[in-house]
Order: sequence, then C-alpha cells, then structure tokens
Amino acid sequence: MKTAQKRRLLRAVLILFSLWPLVQMGLVARYGISPWKLAGWGMYSTPRIMPGVGILVRKNDGDAPAPLRAISQRVRNEAEDFGNRRLWLGTLARPDKLARAVLAEAPYREVTVLVLQPVLDVGTGMVRTEETRYEYPARGVAR
Repeated sequence: MKTAQKRRLLRAVLILFSLWPLVQMGLVARYGISPWKLAGWGMYSTPRIMPGVGILVRKNDGDAPAPLRAISQRVRNEAEDFGNRRLWLGTLARPDKLARAVLAEAPYREVTVLVLQPVLDVGTGMVRTEETRYEYPARGVAR
C-alpha cells in the first residue's frame, strides 16, 4: 500500500472514529438504547437500572386487566430475558415473545405487558420512571 493510500485510509478511520459518538448518541436518544452499548463514549453518563416488567391479563371482555398471579418458570424466564434485552436495546426490544408465552398458558382474552423504565431526567438530574404498555389480544399482534 502506498503512503498516499495509507494517509487516506487513516483520515477515513479518524473521521469515522470522530463521528461515531454522534451516531451512537442519536440511537440512544431515539430508541433508548443503553449508552453503555455500541462503543459509545457516554457509558458513565447514566445509571444502568433494570426495567420493571409487569404482566396484566384480562380473562373476559368485560373484565378489567388484573395482575397475572400464577407465573410459570417459562414466563418468568421470558420476562427476565425481555428485561435484559430492554435494558440494553431500549424500545427496540419488544415483549412479543413474553406475551406469546403468557397467552400459550391460559385462555386469556388479552395480555398487557407493562414496562417501567427508570431513566435519568437530564433537566433535573433525578431518576424518573417512564411507563410503556404493550397490549396483545388473544388473536393478533400488539396494538
């Protein structure tokens, strides 16, 4: 490789190295991906706190959603797996597999997966909780 080619390659690598943090910051801001992932430089800028995962079920059309009482080991494992994925991937991680596991165990009309995600509020410097609900009817996909 010639010296001029090496210089161009070095410049390209340095430019990419310099721009990557901006790309990673955009992914963090848009999708809630953990700043600890994707070789970002902001890993120590926010605490790493596991999200809370709740499961609500509705047995009949007129019923209000109620917490799932009896949780099998399979559902427990799926919830833990989803919580780990959610911690690192933010909103890119969806609880579809968890909802399917719950629906496979009993004839519920609907499953709601509730995600309570602690986030650092940049305005106040305090940790607050963001709530996201995913609703899964017995037949169909998330709404």
